[in-house]
Amino acid sequence: TVLFERDTRALAEEKCLHGRVSAAASTNELKYDFLADVIASGEKGYVRFFTELKENDNYEDGDGNEVRSAFDHKQAGIVLGYTPTENRLFELTIERNEFSDALYPGSGMDSPEESGTFYKLRYLDRPDIAWIDDIKAEVYLSEVDHVMDNFSLREPPVMMDMPMLRETDTTSDTTGGRLVLTSTMQNTSVTYGIDLQRNKRNATLYNMNMTPPQELFYLWPDATIRQFMACVSIRWMPQRAWLMPLPIPPCPCTRRTWPT
Repeated sequence: TVLFERDTRALAEEKCLHGRVSAAASTNELKYDFLADVIASGEKGYVRFFTELKENDNYEDGDGNEVRSAFDHKQAGIVLGYTPTENRLFELTIERNEFSDALYPGSGMDSPEESGTFYKLRYLDRPDIAWIDDIKAEVYLSEVDHVMDNFSLREPPVMMDMPMLRETDTTSDTTGGRLVLTSTMQNTSVTYGIDLQRNKRNATLYNMNMTPPQELFYLWPDATIRQFMACVSIRWMPQRAWLMPLPIPPCPCTRRTWPT
């Protein structure tokens, strides 16, 4: 499992306007990479804005051959956090990613455009309830549109003196949610929760020589994937000081990643 987490609340503990700005470039592949990440925080909440502009060119391998790997990437997002109490957090994240002119050296197609939008609402709390120590709840939505073809960024194959123009249009929309609770009973800590996810995807290969374009294959014909998971993780702490607790892996609900 690869887990990426953006912990804005920890960065917002410094009650002021702060952030970082960076720029990078290289003589082989990377044309430029500009990054900005700014946080403004106060007693009852915070606002975070981040953006990145990146352009890669083809690179030259060790034998001096040019490898098609260029792409343009634009990313921007905002995080809004509200902390009515020290232990309670409501957080909304909105993020947008756009890729264009992406070249794939090992594929018969390249990607002239790809875009994705991600929304997440998160709730964290340590309620005044005897049998619940922590609550973590999340709902999210991810929408991805992806186009690949064999003629926009490369020379298409030719058959009988006619170029064979092909294009694949793909969409992938994912919704999901997660609820994780933690309870402590004497020297035993129990983490338990549920995880729901639904992914709907469509992909169609078109013959672009025809007017209008003709459908050739349904690669993902209105496919839907549903997942449900429930988990329980128990950690027991021995009362004898000289006994070491056994390392028990965390509840799987707490380390799932969100698809994008």
